[in-house]
Amino acid sequence: MIGYFFFRLALALVSIIPLRILYLISDGIYFLLRYVFSYRKKVIETNLRNAFPDYSNEKIAQLIKDVYRNLTDILVESVKGITMSVDEVNKRFKYVNPELPNAYFEKGQSVVFVAAHYTNWEWGLKLGSQVKHLVIGIYGVISNRYINDYMLKARQIDNFVLAPPRETFKTIDKYKNHPAGWLLIADQNPSNVKAAHWINLFGIDTACHHGPDTISRTNDFPMIFIEFKRIKRGYYEAEFSLVHENPKELKQGELTELYMKKVEKMVQENPGNWLWSHKRWKHKRNVQNIK
Repeated sequence: MIGYFFFRLALALVSIIPLRILYLISDGIYFLLRYVFSYRKKVIETNLRNAFPDYSNEKIAQLIKDVYRNLTDILVESVKGITMSVDEVNKRFKYVNPELPNAYFEKGQSVVFVAAHYTNWEWGLKLGSQVKHLVIGIYGVISNRYINDYMLKARQIDNFVLAPPRETFKTIDKYKNHPAGWLLIADQNPSNVKAAHWINLFGIDTACHHGPDTISRTNDFPMIFIEFKRIKRGYYEAEFSLVHENPKELKQGELTELYMKKVEKMVQENPGNWLWSHKRWKHKRNVQNIK
């Protein structure tokens, strides 16, 4: 309960602070994380050097700076976003070509939306307000039950619901007669490495979540990738692109590779906007939980 109390207190304070002031706070957090606490600096630098072995020390140093800038802005924006209305978020985060997924809705066809932890993905969860599909997000359960329950209520808007991973196929059956868009942000290291799909990402043998591939191929749902772009501080656009229209034609893992190659291409265009602070290459093939 103590953690929940401070969480709600922080939300109450952030809700009355304008974003322009929050960005000053973000600048302060940036200084603390980078220069005082060196938050996950070794993880960030190692990931960047693994992904871009040809980059100079100066280029890596600049990217580390960009990563921290992106991380702290996402932090304050995400907290602020919890208390922002859908209309307020949509003024700052626009989907530029909703006609692509809407065409499948008109045919009564469900789809799988896949995205990445790139720029402000939290604001991107308002997707259900800009497309015709009922959007169903598969979310990671927060360990604090009170915070988890609050976040579930805060995130659920009209035309958007959330389902825990263990209830994915139960929820699919529930909405089998309603065109739905299944939203998964699955670019991070999977906890269940035994079920992972292994692909080449940035030239590295990489374990990937099997969920999007499994859902899409099992149900023959077309897969659509969402590319996030930061236009300027506090303003974003997102663009849809087709990963594959007939996933049942593919073998297991092929769809995962197509999805992650789109992630790789997006990240290569502006590497500082990806979440490099997690141990993306923690696992090696046939070896688990390497620390």
